[in-house]
Amino acid sequence: MEGLIVGIVVMGAALAVAVVATIFLLVKWKGRVHTVAKLSNELNEVRRQQAALKARLESDLGYKALEAQVADLRALRDNLNGQVELAKVELGAAETQMISAKTQFTDWTVAAQRVKEDMERQENKLAELRAIGEEAVKAEVEKKRAEAAQLVETEAAQKRAEAETELVKAVAALKEELEVGRQARDDMQSAQAAALQRLEEIAAERDALAASHAEALRRAALVEGEGGAIRLGGVDKEDADTLRRLCRGMRCENAVLKATYDVYVKPEIERLVREQGVSGVSGVYRIWKKEGDRELSYIGQAVDVGERWKTHAKRAWGVDNTGRIKLYQAMMESGIEEWHWELVEAVPVTVSGSGAVGTFLSEREKYWGGYYAVKEIGLNSKLG
Repeated sequence: MEGLIVGIVVMGAALAVAVVATIFLLVKWKGRVHTVAKLSNELNEVRRQQAALKARLESDLGYKALEAQVADLRALRDNLNGQVELAKVELGAAETQMISAKTQFTDWTVAAQRVKEDMERQENKLAELRAIGEEAVKAEVEKKRAEAAQLVETEAAQKRAEAETELVKAVAALKEELEVGRQARDDMQSAQAAALQRLEEIAAERDALAASHAEALRRAALVEGEGGAIRLGGVDKEDADTLRRLCRGMRCENAVLKATYDVYVKPEIERLVREQGVSGVSGVYRIWKKEGDRELSYIGQAVDVGERWKTHAKRAWGVDNTGRIKLYQAMMESGIEEWHWELVEAVPVTVSGSGAVGTFLSEREKYWGGYYAVKEIGLNSKLG
C-alpha cells in the first residue's frame, strides 16, 4: 500500500515536472498562451486530485475507489502526454517559422544596408555634381557679367561720344543764336534810342503846340469871372416850395412844376444867359456849388451854351425827365438857387467856322473835366 502511494506520488511528481516543462515551453512560445493556460489549469486540477487522493488514502478509503482514481490519473496522464507531444510539434513548427522569419529579417536587413549604401553613394555623387555645377554656373555668370560690362562700357562710350557731338552742335547753335540775339538787342536798343528821341521831339512839339494853342485860346476866347446864379427871392422860393410840396405825388404835380418853372425859374435863367453872354456861344461850361472846403462841379460842352443852360434849369426843377443824372439829383436836393453857372472856355470863331467844332469841344471838355476832377469828385459820369 505504501509502495503504491509512493509510486503514485512519484508518478504525480514526474507528471508535474512534465507539465511544468510543457508550460515552460508553451510560455516561451507566445502564440500558445491559451494552451499553456489550459494545461496549467489541468495541472492544478491534478494537484488538487492528488491532494484529495492522499487525503482519502490517509483516511483509509477503499482500494477500488483508489484504483479508479489511479485509472483516471493514468488517463489524464496519457491525455497530458498527448497534448504535450502536440505542443512540442506546434512548438517545433513555431520555431521553424521563427527561424524563417529571422532569416527573412536578416535578408531584409542586408537589403536595407545595401539600399542605404547605394543612397550614400548617390548622395556623394550628387554632392560632387552639385559642386561641379556650382563652379560651372559661377564661371558662366562671371563670363556673362564680364561680357555685359564690356557691352555697357562700349555702349556708354558710344553714347558719350554721341552726346558730346550733340553738345558741341548745341553749343555752336546757341552761340549763333546768342550772336543773333545780341545783334537784335543792339538793333532794338538803337531803335529804342531813336524812338525815344522821336518821342522827345514829338513831346516837345506837342508842348509847343499846346502852349501856343493855350496862349491863343487865352487871347481869343478864355472867359474870366465866376459866372452867375439863379436868384429866387424869399417869398418866391417859399411859394414855389409850398406848391411843389402840396402837389407832390398827385396828378397835378407836373402842371404845378411847369407853372412854377414858368413863373419863378424861367425869367431867372433867361436873365442869367443874358448877363453871362452865352446865348448862341459855343464852348465849355461849368455848373458848381460850394460844399465845405471844396467845389462840387459839373463840366459840359455845347454849340449853344445858353440853350443848354435853359434845358439844365428845366430838368433841375423837375419839369422834364431827369433819369438818374447826378447833376439834376444834386440840384433838386439842395435847390437850384445854390448853384453857379459859368462859361469856362468859348470856341474861337476860326475853329467854329472850320466845321470841327464838335471834336474840338469834346477835347476841351475832357481837358477841363480833368482839371476839375469831375469824374473822381464831381458829377460827371463821362466826358467827351
